[in-house]
Amino acid sequence: MISGLLIANRWARIALALCAALLLAFTVSLNPWWPAAWIAPLPLLLAVIAAPGRRESWLLGYLAAIPAHLTYVPYYNAVGMGATGFAIIFLQATAWAGMARLAA
Repeated sequence: MISGLLIANRWARIALALCAALLLAFTVSLNPWWPAAWIAPLPLLLAVIAAPGRRESWLLGYLAAIPAHLTYVPYYNAVGMGATGFAIIFLQATAWAGMARLAA
C-alpha cells in the first residue's frame, strides 16, 4: 500500500528523513522542545517502511540522526571533549540507524 504513495520516491524518503532530523534537533538540543519528541520519529518511520531495503533504512536513520545530534558540538567543544564528543554523536546516530533498520 505504501509503495503506491509519494513515499515510493527516493527523494521523498530523504526529505522525510531530513524532516525527522529537524524535529529531532528540537528534541535533543540543549534547550529541548519536548512535544517534538512525540512526533520526531514519525517521518523517519514512514520513510523506513517505504524503503526498498534494510541498507537504505539504515542510511535514512543516519541521515536523520547525525544532523540532529550535531547540535551538541558547541557544548562538547565548550567542555573540552573534542573528538570524544564526535564519537558520542556517532554512537547516538548508530543507535538511531540501527533502530531504523529494525523497523524496516
